[in-house]
Amino acid sequence: MESSIFVRLQQENFHQWRQAPDEVAFLRNLHRHVFYFEIELEVRHDDRELEFFIVQRYLRIFTNKVVLWEGLSCEMVCKKVIEHLRYKFKDRRVCVTVSEDNENGARIHGVL
Repeated sequence: MESSIFVRLQQENFHQWRQAPDEVAFLRNLHRHVFYFEIELEVRHDDRELEFFIVQRYLRIFTNKVVLWEGLSCEMVCKKVIEHLRYKFKDRRVCVTVSEDNENGARIHGVL
């Protein structure tokens, strides 16, 4: 069996996609989203190896440091979250999901 935990949080922020095609040209402008984050981390035993609140707090440290997502796609944000998690939770499987307004987003699976 494989076990994992997950934590979620949301944060309002702004970004833009300067290379957006004409069909969605409005995305070239700075616009607001509520970004939803879900982090799933492998655990090796079932007695709170990783505590939810500690993992969530560590994720919040990252999201609070970023003042503006500017030109970052959800995929790029996922990769930056993985880089941040690598320092504290090495050598375990991870899945990071970032979505805009809890509708559309990206998911990246990897190993820290």
